[in-house]
Amino acid sequence: MQQPLVPFQQQRLLQPWASINYFTPAGTANFHQLQLEIQKQFSQGLSFRTEYDWSHQLQNVQYECCPPQNPWNLRAEYGNDFLQYRHRFLTYYVYELPVGRGRRWLGHTNTVADGVLGGWRLAGITTYHSGEALDVYLEDPGTEIGWWVGRADRVAGAPLYAGRRSSSHDTGNGVPWFDANAFAPPQPWTYGNSAPRLLFGPGFGNWDLSAMKSFRLPHGESNRLEFKADFFNLPNHYNLGDPNNCLADTRDGGNADPTCGKIYYGVGAPRLIQLGLRLFF
Repeated sequence: MQQPLVPFQQQRLLQPWASINYFTPAGTANFHQLQLEIQKQFSQGLSFRTEYDWSHQLQNVQYECCPPQNPWNLRAEYGNDFLQYRHRFLTYYVYELPVGRGRRWLGHTNTVADGVLGGWRLAGITTYHSGEALDVYLEDPGTEIGWWVGRADRVAGAPLYAGRRSSSHDTGNGVPWFDANAFAPPQPWTYGNSAPRLLFGPGFGNWDLSAMKSFRLPHGESNRLEFKADFFNLPNHYNLGDPNNCLADTRDGGNADPTCGKIYYGVGAPRLIQLGLRLFF
């Protein structure tokens, strides 16, 4: 139990030491997963592999991101895994275009036309996954001595994602993601009752594509010049970052935090194009 008006150090069990790390076999974790995979190589120059994972892990043992708010009640830390994506989709492929010498289309074209149109290959990788699990914390008001501030309280019946605008990219003004009114500050010197990692942030999507062509050079079968164009994040998709998940305590006359529940940054690079030549001899 927390002790009102007693400084943190005086509440520690082993004096005069500060925080002490320890290991105990008291954790619980449950993991369920569905894995689907398709892999195929066609005779017409196309090969691909597609994977889909649905994963659900509940645990109270992972504290790399955030230590338990109450080390004496690990049952209260049982919730979604911080680093486990619920949905994950991945596909990668290589396709030799059926155009040019020895191919289905324009197989008997002249050397110039074959040099321009023939021998192209496309390769790409596409990745999508759902968002990571998040806590909602109370910002420490700093006005109550000895209060170990942790998660916020959950307001019963209030929808978590009311007013969410997942299609907006206006991170300058903040993209509403979860409703801050679904949470409230707990009473001083108590722990918040909201479940750990009960929210999910935005998902992530990326599509990379490469176009390659080899040009035969004279004076040797192995002499060739390879041209390659790489398109990273080809559709220039803007991936949202995580929302501000800290709730302000206004009971002492402080101001509310209008950024709570909103997203103010993006993750990942914009579209990048890279061109290259490689000589084989």
